[in-house]
Amino acid sequence: MEQIQKREHLFISYASEDYELAEWLTLKLINEGYKVWCDRFQLLGGESYPKDIDKAIKNKTFRVIALLSHNSIDKPNPIKERTMVLNIGRERGIDFLIPLNVDGLSSTELDWMTNDIVYIPFNESWAEGLRRLLKKLNSIDAPRNLKNGKKIVADVFTNSRFISDTEEIILTNFFPIEKIPDRIKIFSFKTITTKSSIKELSYKWDCYMKDTKTVFSFHEPPEDIKNNYLIEKVDEIEWFNKSDIDGISVENIVKSLLLKSVYMICSRKGLLRINNNFYFPDGLLENNKIYFIGYKQNKTRVTVTSIRKKSGGSDFVYYLSPILNVRKDDFGRFILYINVYLHITDRNGMFFTKRTANSCRKLVRKNWWNDDLINRVLAITSFLAEGGEKVVIGNSDDEQIIFPSRPIELKSPISINEKNLNKESYKKEIVEFEDEDYIEDVEEVLL
Repeated sequence: MEQIQKREHLFISYASEDYELAEWLTLKLINEGYKVWCDRFQLLGGESYPKDIDKAIKNKTFRVIALLSHNSIDKPNPIKERTMVLNIGRERGIDFLIPLNVDGLSSTELDWMTNDIVYIPFNESWAEGLRRLLKKLNSIDAPRNLKNGKKIVADVFTNSRFISDTEEIILTNFFPIEKIPDRIKIFSFKTITTKSSIKELSYKWDCYMKDTKTVFSFHEPPEDIKNNYLIEKVDEIEWFNKSDIDGISVENIVKSLLLKSVYMICSRKGLLRINNNFYFPDGLLENNKIYFIGYKQNKTRVTVTSIRKKSGGSDFVYYLSPILNVRKDDFGRFILYINVYLHITDRNGMFFTKRTANSCRKLVRKNWWNDDLINRVLAITSFLAEGGEKVVIGNSDDEQIIFPSRPIELKSPISINEKNLNKESYKKEIVEFEDEDYIEDVEEVLL
């Protein structure tokens, strides 16, 4: 009985490739008050990681949480741990192993020992997977004897090894729109448009459709659109001091026109469009790379499209895809913000199912840190600005929309000491270089 009372740890079994989930899960469980053994944290919560793992699992572990993935299913150490745990479970008549499906393993890919065990899916949402895991632990009365779990987790991030008193510049993904035309132009059609015509207009002209006969825009229509639909300008309105135009919110009209203007420049520079999403197609750029000045003011580059292999072995192609939006900030400024997304196809350009595409995105992005993401945002705006300091949309001065190619910067009085972070080695797709003639692919280890 005394020995059973000491079985109060949760043991995390995983393959090294799945370290990110193992770390995240460990900290989440500790935050909930569970004592956790994970070799990513040799000492956390008052009891060091056991030297004799077999004895620790047999005598001091309440349950073993196994991260099942394409990485771990055939590895010797995870197999050994799972085998021992399943045997212990049979001897005690309990579900001693709690398996988590990390990356969508099918039952046919599991080994004979685990293919009939009900696992908790983590392949689509870590948050939902955690919710189910906590529900499972609660249902079996897993001990929650760690009184200071929240502080322990907080200390992981506030430990002085990781925090420096040095001031740090933080780059956002927000770009203030510095110049907006003073007037909104109102145009009328002499012909009634169809749904296909409306789609053509939205792809070729940055306009706001009031109805099928009236549109608003900052810009004159292209000549072919103007001639095909017999478009005439009927009025111009200074919008700054107005709340609405014909009952429609001016703010909504301006946000829509600004966003559609950015859509137009993306299309004109060769990005392909699916509805309101854009991506860099194969062959648009030499070597499928953008060369630009990175967040450290260094010459650098990113790959915008590349071929990778899925966990199952087949190929897929990913394309850098900017997600664009416009909103107003707390100071009343219109702000463009850019998020980094990936468009996914097979090698023939065919779409995958949503689930498969998401799995491919995770595979590519799992080793992207903040610097990788902000550099891709900077690469996108540098491309739109043709390497300059400003992105300019529109020809005449009274029609121009202008925003900087560098985002809003914030200052933090403290900074993260990245040298002390335990980043795994990985093949970077961002490569810094000193000489522009030196552009061959290299593998760079991030320490």
